[in-house]
Amino acid sequence: LEFPDGLSAADFGEVYLNFGWEWLGLGVAYTTNVAGKDPLSGTDFEDGHLYYFVSAEFEAGGVGYGAVIGKYDDPRVWVSWSKSFEL
Repeated sequence: LEFPDGLSAADFGEVYLNFGWEWLGLGVAYTTNVAGKDPLSGTDFEDGHLYYFVSAEFEAGGVGYGAVIGKYDDPRVWVSWSKSFEL
């Protein structure tokens, strides 16, 4: 995997468990099959990290929007968003 800034050491998998109802989602992910370094810290990835997240999706004016906020079992917090529409 090659990231836009040239980082290519992020090589790991995750197993997810997601629950969703209406527009709200809750989930947890477990890090597996690690074979690389964390591109942010440069340290080796380790199996067994947990990632907890909450997501929301809704539609307004024919456009779909979504957001996710998540927390690893370390100090990092991740935030992402999305926008979708039909062609």
